[in-house]
Amino acid sequence: MKSKKAETKADDKPPIVFPKFDYTVDELLEVSAGGRTLLYDAIGEGKLIARKEGRRTVILHDEYLAYLKSLPAIPPRAPTPVDGEGEGVAP
Repeated sequence: MKSKKAETKADDKPPIVFPKFDYTVDELLEVSAGGRTLLYDAIGEGKLIARKEGRRTVILHDEYLAYLKSLPAIPPRAPTPVDGEGEGVAP
């Protein structure tokens, strides 16, 4: 008969989860903000590398991250004057 303690230890182990290494275009559309045309345009322009697996078009996880990192960053906004501070206000 197994002890309760031994069963608890085995049950407490988290399951091993492997990351997804590649995505189909449809899978990327579910998790990204872009559309199908945007993805295929990026592929056609060579900005996003896609591969063929039989009839499926797949994008590797690392390639998609590299594509996202290559997009231009939005510059921070200049601080706005607060209550009388800034230009045009006499001290």
